[in-house]
This record gives sequence, structure tokens and C-alpha cells, in this order.
Amino acid sequence: MALDLTPLLEALRKNQKVVLSAPPGTGKTTTIPPVLLAEEWLGDKKIIVLEPRRLAARRAAIYIAGQRGERVGKTIGWRVRNDVCVSSETRIEFMTEALLTRKILEDPELSDVGCVIFDEFHERALSLDTSFALLNEVRDSLRSDLRMVIMSATVQENLIPDAIFLHLPAKAYPVEIRWCGTLSPETVIRKALNENEGSLLVFLPGEKEIRTLEKRLYEKGLPHDTFVAPLYAALNHAEQDKAVAPPPFSKRKIVLATSIAESSLTIEGVTVVIDTGLARVPQFSPRNGLTRLVTTRIPLDRITQRTGRAGRTAPGVCYRLWTQQEEYTFTKTSQPEILNADLTQTALFCGEWGAETLNWLTPPPPSSWQYARQTLCDLGALDEKHHITAFGHRLVHFPTHPALAAMMTRLESIDRCGGALLAAICSEGERFTFLRDLHDFRTVVETVLRERPREIWELATRWAGRSPLPRLPMDELLPYLLWAFPGHLARQRTPSSLRYLLASGFGATLPDTTTLRNAPWLFAVNMTDGDGDAVIRWAFPLEERHLTLLSPKTRTRVEWDNVKKKIIAAEECCYGEIILKSTPLNEIPPDLRVEAERCRLKAEGLPWTQVATHLMERLTFLNKHLPDENYPLPTEAQLIDALALHPKRPLLDILVSLLAESGHTLYEMDIAAPTHFCVPSGSRIPIHYEATLPYIQVKIQEVFGLKETPRLAKGLIPLSFHLLSPAQRPVQITSDLASFWTTSYAIIRKELRGRYPKHHWPEDPTVAIPSKNTLKPRPPLS
Repeated sequence: MALDLTPLLEALRKNQKVVLSAPPGTGKTTTIPPVLLAEEWLGDKKIIVLEPRRLAARRAAIYIAGQRGERVGKTIGWRVRNDVCVSSETRIEFMTEALLTRKILEDPELSDVGCVIFDEFHERALSLDTSFALLNEVRDSLRSDLRMVIMSATVQENLIPDAIFLHLPAKAYPVEIRWCGTLSPETVIRKALNENEGSLLVFLPGEKEIRTLEKRLYEKGLPHDTFVAPLYAALNHAEQDKAVAPPPFSKRKIVLATSIAESSLTIEGVTVVIDTGLARVPQFSPRNGLTRLVTTRIPLDRITQRTGRAGRTAPGVCYRLWTQQEEYTFTKTSQPEILNADLTQTALFCGEWGAETLNWLTPPPPSSWQYARQTLCDLGALDEKHHITAFGHRLVHFPTHPALAAMMTRLESIDRCGGALLAAICSEGERFTFLRDLHDFRTVVETVLRERPREIWELATRWAGRSPLPRLPMDELLPYLLWAFPGHLARQRTPSSLRYLLASGFGATLPDTTTLRNAPWLFAVNMTDGDGDAVIRWAFPLEERHLTLLSPKTRTRVEWDNVKKKIIAAEECCYGEIILKSTPLNEIPPDLRVEAERCRLKAEGLPWTQVATHLMERLTFLNKHLPDENYPLPTEAQLIDALALHPKRPLLDILVSLLAESGHTLYEMDIAAPTHFCVPSGSRIPIHYEATLPYIQVKIQEVFGLKETPRLAKGLIPLSFHLLSPAQRPVQITSDLASFWTTSYAIIRKELRGRYPKHHWPEDPTVAIPSKNTLKPRPPLS
């Protein structure tokens, strides 16, 4: 499966940015970086290889070092969160993508780096998109000699316009695909053990499914030579290495893995992949600032990556737990994480870089970006112009959510160690099952202090600068989390209820199994977004004296009273949306009269007149069919705002003003979308624009002589005719008069002549005289 790297080497010698594609399992990750060490353009600089997962970075470094007969950490090393294995001699450094972002912010010239390789680019993690955008700016502005290679078996060819695309053919081991429909993973595992040799790699959505299936396999019995090896991110290094290492002689293993094993990883002995086609992915909601984990179907590019795990060292088989027909409906490529992630830390990085935003491959959603920047402003990390503050500069150095970094920074003079420990638990605690299943956060902290899980303890030690044993007692330390997430303050809605109102304005519910019943005030440390209320996972009770850590705000609220049918006002003392005290006001304060009018309009609706409604329908029509003309199309909210500022101004006047502001006149509009159409009888018939096609209602006799259908919107859209009988009853709808006269008219004429014998029904209506009264024309006087 050797790769011919000649095209890649030639492109890099010409300093071209390269997008490199090669089949899964052909060794891109471990073959290419060592070859580049001998290139003259690299000099004495190092190569950074970015991996989406810590396990992949560590295993790739171990493999290459072993191939070179060296200890890892010498020429080849890794750098991931909470784990560094490099030295002054390291020339190839595998690292996770977020660490490159921090390296660029600390050293924008990347003075010791000659080449950056983005591995498994198709996964499009948020940290990858951020580091890629920053690196492009470094290359364009500071380091034109910096080489960039983007690698993936399934990368889109035109994703990066200024890069050349190279596909390196390589002979990979064949993998046979077998579709299994709705069979369960357990059934397919036993089937695969009987049909194949070698070990199995089974892809499951998450840790819960892995542990459940592991237990079931052992309970129902496995062959004596077979054992189960779980593989997911929360496992320690020893357990992960056991899953990845070759099985003992004459043994087979069943690796039950999450997406951690999807790419850049060779699991020794695996010749069979069983793919559920599912993964658990986080989805962030800027509406309430919460993230939920969603089990979803993966796209075809990731399915290809998973399939390739079966053919890395020998021919293999992939069992897919769906039908071949279903597969035709699957999404082709992965959705970038930037579309569904909390962007607060990313926005902080942009502030540190001195940019409003970056030149993204995929721009972030405006709502998520606005939420992120507002959160940073609330923390004091950005000023009102969205420039980073001195306080914000300090937060950048903590590799955690800026809110936790802000809490740690403010706690430095009170309890530095306690702040570091709380932040480390909030950052890493969810990885540990024995912590995740607890509800009372006090118990979580006590367990960490007793068990000292390595990842949490080392992270807290690094942030604190010493052993992170808190100075304050727990009931005094925990409330300082209010400084990180004030919106997570929660007040019980009714006594004995499990439902709470958050200061952010949203609802949250404790699980039925909670030990935190009957707490009037809670701090919700960790929540999962739900279909209704958020679900509180970690929390602890608060006393009212702890609320002094927050500054209550006084505000005046106006709202519509649906019972009294009028605007009412009250002065409120509150924490966010939790109202502590409300005092009614007899009069609306002058500075809130606009807001009061806005409330009234939202409740009562806009004062549409027939003429204003018709104008709005015409604007909608023109905006749809002449989009390049930029006719205004105000939303209801925009019209409410305009009327709130000028409550006595007619709505029609506002619409006409918006039309003028767009550079158009009523005269122009009347040509493109007229209010009436003059039919051959001389009648001016109003045109209706509320339907799919604009139409008029008119008696057949009034359009005699009209051979062709008139067209609106600069000739693009035909005018529809709702043709009526002399009694004003519908007869025919047509947007093609010429066809109607030559086909349907003869049939309609035959029927209506008998019903309306006094009325005019000529054989050839295209030359007949139109008439308003529709009667037969009188013969001329002799």
C-alpha cells in the first residue's frame, strides 16, 4: 500500500498549499511526515501534524518513533491537553488542533515551524477551522515560506480554492461490504465471529451503549479465545492502549468504540468492522446557551473512514447495520462543527488576534457569534466595541471556557487553588462515569478531593501553580461559580417542585432521582438542553446570603395586560429574569413609552388597512420575482418598531417611505406590479397579489379581443384570469388566454349559451367586441 509521494514533494518544493487525498488505510498519517524531514526547504524547523483526537496523536507518534527505532519524545513526539511528550530534539510534533491556535496566538510567526499538516480534515472540528483560518493569515502576512498540507481520504476537492488538489492512488486492501438491515449489534457480532477470522471493531454512539453491549456479550457468553476491549475518550491511557494493541497470541478481541477509532488509528488485528452508522454529537443552542448531545446518523464520508479501518493490515469485511437502499438517502459530507458549537472561546481568540472575525471556510451562524461576543462583554473580556480588554488578555491563557477562566482570575486573591479546582472539575469532570452519575455537586467535589483523578488534578495543579487544595470551606467556595455562570442561578417555581426558573430566563428540571429536593435556590453547574425545560445534571443548594455575590439589578418592565387590555408597568428588583420584588407604577415612564407601544402592537397586531395590505402584497411579489431590484420587504418586527417610534403615523405611510429609501418610486412599482388591469371592455379590474400568481376576476365577455396573456414583473410572471359567468360565478382559471380561446372556450360556450341565452357567446372571441353588460350586441338600426 505504498504511496507515491513525488507529486506532493514537488508541490511543496514550489511552496504550494496542498490538499491531499488518498484511500483510507494507506498510511498517510505515518508515512508522509517522516519523508518531509529530508526536504531542504524545511531546514532545522519542525513539522506539526494536527490530529482531531488525543489518542490518534499519541499513537501516531509512538508508531513512527518505533519504526525509526527511537524512543518517543526524541525526534517524534506529541503534545495534547494534559499530556506532553517532546524534547529539544523533536522535529515532528503531533498535536491536537486547539493547541496550534494557542501556539499561533503566543508566537504569530511560528518561528520554529516549517510545515503544518492538517490530518483528517474532513471532520471539520471547530478547533480545526479556527487554527486553519489563523494559519492562513500567518502564511499570507508573516510567513510566506510556511508549508501547509491538508489531508483526508474524503476531503472535498474544491473546498480550499487557493490550494492544489492531489489524489495519490494507492492499492489498499479490499473491504467487502455487507448490509445487515435492522439486525442488532450483538447479533451481527456473533455472526461476524462465525464468518471471519481476526478481531472486530464495532462503532457505537457512546460510552453508555458500549458498556451495555459489553455486559450483554459476557452474560450470554463468548468463545473462550475472545475478549471485549472498550475504547472511548474518557478511558485512561492504559485501557486505550489495550484496545489498540495487538491481541495476545491465539486471541481475538472485540473493540467496542466510539468515533475515537474512526480515523488516523490502526487497531492491530482488526479485519472486521461493524458499523451502527451512529454517533453522539453536541449541538449548541444560542437561544439558551446550553448544549445537548444528540445521537445522529453519520454522513457517507465518515462511513467511508470507518469502513477503511477493516482494510489497514489485511483484506477485511464491513457489516453495515442498515440497508443498501437506505444508504442512498444519507448525507454525503460532515457538517462543520462551527455551525453547532459554543463559539465563546473562539470569539475570545479572535479578540486576542485583533480581528472582528476570521476568513472562515464556513462562517459561524450570526446568532451563535452574537451570543458568544455578548457573553464575553458580560464577563468583561470585550468592551462595548468588541475589542479585547486587559482582563480578556488574561483569560486567553486558560484552555477552558472563558467564563471559568474569568472566575479563576477573580478568585486569585481569595482562593486561587479552590478556583482552579472548580474550573478543572467543570472542564473535565463529565469524562468520568463515577462523577457523571452524581447529582449533588458537593459530592462531586468531595469525590475529586478524595480520589484525585489524574486529568482533573493535574489540570487544577497547573492552573493553581501548586497543589489545588481549597482554602475556603466548600459551602463558601462553591457559590463563587455564580461569577462564571450567573445565568445558572435557579429559583424553585413552587414549594416541593423539581422545576426551577433560571436567571437566564429559561426553565430547568431536576431528575426524579435527585437528592436535592426542596432547595428554594440552586446553582445548576451542568445542564443538558431538552425539548422543554433543561435537565439539571449537577447542582448544589444556595442560601440567600450567597446571592450577594451577584449584584441585583433594578429595571422597569412594561407589558401588555391581556385581562385589562392595556399596558402596565412595574419596577422590578431582579437577578436576570428571577424577580425578587415588583412594585406597580401608575404611569408609563417617558423613556419606556416606545417600548410600551411596541408591547401594545405585538398584542393587538398591526393596524393594517386594505390599501396597506395590498401594497405589502405587491412588495412581497416583487421581492420574490425581482430579487436583484432590492424592493423592501419589512418584517412584522421592523414595522412594529417603526410604528412604536411614530404611533400616529399611518402604516401605509411607513411602507411608502421604505419604498423610497430603497431607491424606488410608486410609479416604478405601478409598472412592475400595477394595482389594476384595464380589460378590453374599459373596466379597471383590481389585481390580487395574495396567491401564487397575481390574478383578476372578470366576466368572460369583458376580455373578448384580448388574444395574449399580459405579464407582470418586467414580463416574467403571467397575470392569471379568474373568468366569470354573467352571474359572477367562476367558470375557468387560466394564465394562458391564447390556449384558452382555442381549446376550453368552445366547451364552456356550449354549456353557457343554454344557461345564459341573452348573453353574447361569439364563436371567435378573439375578434368579438367586448362588453361590460355581457348582453348580445343590438343589430344596427335600418
